[in-house]
Amino acid sequence: MDLPRMSKVLRLARKSHGMLELLLYESAGKNCRRFSVSSVSQQYERSLDDLLNFGSNDRRRRYDKQTSHRGQQEGGRGWNSFNRRSVDFQEMEKNFYLEHADVKNIPQEEIEAFYKEHKVKVFGDVPRPVFDMEHVNFPDEIKDLLAKQGICKPTPIQSLMWPVALSGLDSVGIAQTGSGKTLGYMLPAIVHSMNQGPRRHEHRKHPRTLVIAPTRELTKQISTVSWPFCKLYRMRTLCLYGGASKSIQEQDLLRGQDIVVATPGRLLDLLNNYSTLLDEVSYLVLDEADRMLDMGFEPQIKSIMNFLNPYRQTTMWSATWPREVENLALSYMSNNVQVQLGSHELTVNQNIEQKIVPVEDERDKLFKFVEEMKPVLNDPSNKVLIFTNTKVKASDLAYKLKGALRKGITAIHGDISQMNRERALRDFSKGNVPILVATDVAARGIDVSDITHVVNFDFPKDLTDYIHRVGRTGRAGKKGNALSFISLQEDGKVCERLVELLRESNQEIPDDLLKASMRKSYFGSSGSYRKFGSGGRKFRDPYNNENYGGRKFRSRDNFNNEDYGDKKFRSRDTFNSENYGERKFRSRDTFDNEDNGEKSYKKRHHNYFQGDSEDASY
Repeated sequence: MDLPRMSKVLRLARKSHGMLELLLYESAGKNCRRFSVSSVSQQYERSLDDLLNFGSNDRRRRYDKQTSHRGQQEGGRGWNSFNRRSVDFQEMEKNFYLEHADVKNIPQEEIEAFYKEHKVKVFGDVPRPVFDMEHVNFPDEIKDLLAKQGICKPTPIQSLMWPVALSGLDSVGIAQTGSGKTLGYMLPAIVHSMNQGPRRHEHRKHPRTLVIAPTRELTKQISTVSWPFCKLYRMRTLCLYGGASKSIQEQDLLRGQDIVVATPGRLLDLLNNYSTLLDEVSYLVLDEADRMLDMGFEPQIKSIMNFLNPYRQTTMWSATWPREVENLALSYMSNNVQVQLGSHELTVNQNIEQKIVPVEDERDKLFKFVEEMKPVLNDPSNKVLIFTNTKVKASDLAYKLKGALRKGITAIHGDISQMNRERALRDFSKGNVPILVATDVAARGIDVSDITHVVNFDFPKDLTDYIHRVGRTGRAGKKGNALSFISLQEDGKVCERLVELLRESNQEIPDDLLKASMRKSYFGSSGSYRKFGSGGRKFRDPYNNENYGGRKFRSRDNFNNEDYGDKKFRSRDTFNSENYGERKFRSRDTFDNEDNGEKSYKKRHHNYFQGDSEDASY
């Protein structure tokens, strides 16, 4: 090939989007040389003549329509409307489970005792649980690596879900944090990917396992946990999340990946740029599905589902089982089985000792923190994770504690770059920094198994975040400690539910907290757990005249005619300013100027103006 012609090829390629490996042939020797250049598509190799003639917008639109597998459905365009009819999806092998002979011989009474001990509920035709590593048909290399990591016995959720996942069943696993969920779905994913047939696109290695998680920290945790096992079989694993270079992630995708762990937003960005295809994905994992729906990722998840093979195996993991997660499972799973370990409501791990300390103000909080934590921090083997509600507070608290305690302290939050956050987490994990201050951005992303203490310096706004925070300790069967500071005035809306949570966990309840919860229960509290008074959205009754948040509160005879819903009501103080809504009522003090009101006012409240009676009362 002559150099001018090759230069023209490269110039045209640089103007397009994405990476494509083109096979350029020399006309003389017919020798094939591979070049990595830019091109419009990452899906298929283009011939040299097509690339040279490529240039018009019309041709680009036709090419996109042919190669991107994205059609128009009911007026939609792009990745949001995927044309399934243009893709020839194929069924795949999903059942790789061989039940061990010892598992077949386990008495039913022993299985029922296991269910009762761990509060297990199963729905559907679920295989028998495995109680020993030798009972599950993992390759010997995986079993040896598990033994080297000190994992000699499966956790309860692994005992239940490994046979289900290896059997190729769509499944829902409900378990709390720290129960071994990651290996519960990643080891079957490795076995699943290893045993698939030849790829549809021989020139491109598209992923066969896709794991979707809500946060970048969680995606990195999943990738870190699974990497040693993938390395045994030279399987490529890629982590995709926002905040990192998109171009580098595109290049990594083009090198070919077996397993992709991604956040929904970044994955859709790359799909929109035609950086990969998901038609070969045969094993899908939705980790922490409840959290993703809470964060508003449902539209992105539904869009991603449109790109996937309908014959895939789907496994969904969640800490709770709300209606939204149930609807998602019904929409994208067929004949799924459900395994529930413990309560489907959020609860705190029984291995965690919780301590609640009421405080008056910020100064009192800092003083009590030093008083409570000084013995803990003197022990170099302890690792302490401190949570705050704001980014400013995290940085400020880390600065103050570093000066007061003379200890290695670092902070992570949304304003810190991804590189610095990863460095801080790495130092904390290795023990170089024993204290880490974080916002909720790290509540579900930190996977350090030996965190001894979690401190809620700022109490979270709802108990869901509280449970996820304290769940960072007491993992893998270890004991943990959680210390929380609560202001009964600022955080009073969660007192009642917090007392219930502490009772369920058999924890000590401070007297001040118990009294505050009783007051809130009687007078009505705010928030989603509000039961009386001006209730929250979940408990608001629009037809109750005593519900001040209701739409139809228009009562004219509530004691002193305190119609808080009347637009004309001017005064909030009915004792000093009894303005009952009449525009022309002149007096704000009815005790001194009873004659200044209009006739309509006197007529309406004639009981108050009957002659000159001295015993007329209000």
